[in-house]
Amino acid sequence: MHDDDLDVWLSGQRQEGPLVKAMEALLDEGLAVQDAVVEDVTRRAQRRLPRRRRRWPIAVGVALAAAAAGLMVRGWTPQDPEVSWAVDPSAAQLDPVRAEAATVNPSDRAARWLQEGHARDAELLYRLLLAQRPTGPAAAAQQLGLIEALRQQQDEAGAFAATMELAERYGPGTPWHDRFGDDALGTELSRALRRAAVDAHARGKAEEDPAILDRAGVAYELYLSDALEPEQEGPVRYAYGELLYKRERFDEAFEQYRAVAEDHPDSAQAEFCAQSAVYAAEKMVEASEGDPVWGERMVQAADAYVDRYGDTRQGFAFRYRAAYQVFQSDPSSSVERFDAVVRADPDSAEAAFGARLAVDALMAAEDHETIAERVAEWLDLGVAQGREQRAELETMGAWAAYQLAVSAVAEGEDPETVWAAYQEDWPGGQPPP
Repeated sequence: MHDDDLDVWLSGQRQEGPLVKAMEALLDEGLAVQDAVVEDVTRRAQRRLPRRRRRWPIAVGVALAAAAAGLMVRGWTPQDPEVSWAVDPSAAQLDPVRAEAATVNPSDRAARWLQEGHARDAELLYRLLLAQRPTGPAAAAQQLGLIEALRQQQDEAGAFAATMELAERYGPGTPWHDRFGDDALGTELSRALRRAAVDAHARGKAEEDPAILDRAGVAYELYLSDALEPEQEGPVRYAYGELLYKRERFDEAFEQYRAVAEDHPDSAQAEFCAQSAVYAAEKMVEASEGDPVWGERMVQAADAYVDRYGDTRQGFAFRYRAAYQVFQSDPSSSVERFDAVVRADPDSAEAAFGARLAVDALMAAEDHETIAERVAEWLDLGVAQGREQRAELETMGAWAAYQLAVSAVAEGEDPETVWAAYQEDWPGGQPPP
């Protein structure tokens, strides 16, 4: 008689076929075998038994189905992912906990030791379990336990190294995570990375050790690359921005500050980060010797701050600094910006300097009409009152008005009317010819 799938199945061999494929599908769904399937398997099994034994109870069929499922599981259950890193052999110091590793739930034993304050024993047991099966289903949880055991022993460097191993071996994108990972584990990984980064950052600052700070930066980057704690993203980016600024990595700091200011505008760090983005961009302008790209970014950051926090003193200062940055690259485009500075606070030093620079830009363009009009308005507002810039503005405004009068007379306007108006508006200016 021709053997079908069940014959081969019951003989313990594995073969491709409809029954095998069906069982694979059931296994993928958690072995949710329906009663009808069990009865069918039982009937088919009974037909292969001697007649006197065909009336075995249905339990036999269930047992046969269960046995078949067991064969399938043994034949198809995925093996642990291959180890892609070096696993140190169990050291002699792990001998005291070898007996515990052989218990039914050794991971539970290690967790209980942590709760009871036996951190060193827990550490040794976790290390032994990880050495015995480094990519087993419980490996990531055991690695998390190892990290906590090291923390309890105040071994910050060891805990940091173990956290980096956790991300490298069991984090998103690894074979282990593809096989066993889930969102809950991803959240635990995020928390471990955040804590490692913050601890290393604090230690690096306290010890003024740039190497530790750089290691903290790596942890921040890993955290932000796949963070599963949305509520923590703003504070982490702020902290990372501060670290980068301290390390004079101003371009990277700028990106973190701007991300907080734009993506988390209602956070406690938003205004500070909006300010810091301007400072970081200014540092990059200086470092790049006036790179126009960074000049534009600085202006954009300053404008963004003014738009959101314009009523503050800092907002006014940024308004002037943005205008000055524009003046350096395109003087004519800075005039309206400086005009806004003057009108916002005519009595300030920034207004006095801004008005003077705006006139310089207009002089270069030989725009005498706008010079005369703007200077007259600014003087009426009280700009540069008691400052040396006021006399300069009066002189330059009168000179521009004089040039306009000369041009008007040359174009045929009545000289007496033109010069009378000029002297009325600019009594301290150059006398008419």
